Amino acid sequence: MEVLFPQYKSTTNNCKLVVDSYEDVETSFKGSKPKLPKKAHLLLTVDGKRTFEVTVSDVNYEVGTNITIPTKATVKFFTNPFESVLKINRSTPKEFEITYDLKSDGDCGYTLYNLVTLNHSEYENIQSLNDFKGVKGYFSHNDLKITYNADVASFNKLNKDEKLTDKQINDLIDCRVLYKNIKIADVEYESKDEKDPIYLIYKDGSKESAKDYVNDFEQRIKNVFRKYINEK
Repeated sequence: MEVLFPQYKSTTNNCKLVVDSYEDVETSFKGSKPKLPKKAHLLLTVDGKRTFEVTVSDVNYEVGTNITIPTKATVKFFTNPFESVLKINRSTPKEFEITYDLKSDGDCGYTLYNLVTLNHSEYENIQSLNDFKGVKGYFSHNDLKITYNADVASFNKLNKDEKLTDKQINDLIDCRVLYKNIKIADVEYESKDEKDPIYLIYKDGSKESAKDYVNDFEQRIKNVFRKYINEK
């Protein structure tokens, strides 16, 4: 399928939208049977230049009675000049890997990786944190990496009976900051500081508010997506 149309304020059909691939499969969700894509490709060009592109590939689903779970998928997005890739992979019935990469031709490079472990594989019965055993992964930006490993099952068990202390929370959630794969700090929670409770603890015992460490991170993200969120 090919559609020609004018760009805003253009007098010619200088935009072309092409959908040259699409394949779906019938699934199940709460009594209905929606169709979900297994493969797709969409490309938008403006004046012959690639501006937006989506590619869906390598998708598999597990179709149950009341719910459908993607067990594998790769979705690629291009929004000039940024490319991003979302990957989902069920490594076991209780473990899911989710990876999101964002990059551009410049020095922009972000990766978010999560390994989510469930207590069971009855997906239709997942309703709260009590159904999760743990979450671990990392967020990286160029040479900087933040790793985390949360014992969700123990957190749920302890949190039922009592309010958790700072030590219990920090023992259950192991979070570290690395630069070029060398640990530079541990990340810890301190409830006494309600406004900024997250701190970086360095090897010499000194500490710094995480807010001070990443205070320009939100602006850097806005700079990446400025042309799409209409902010200056």
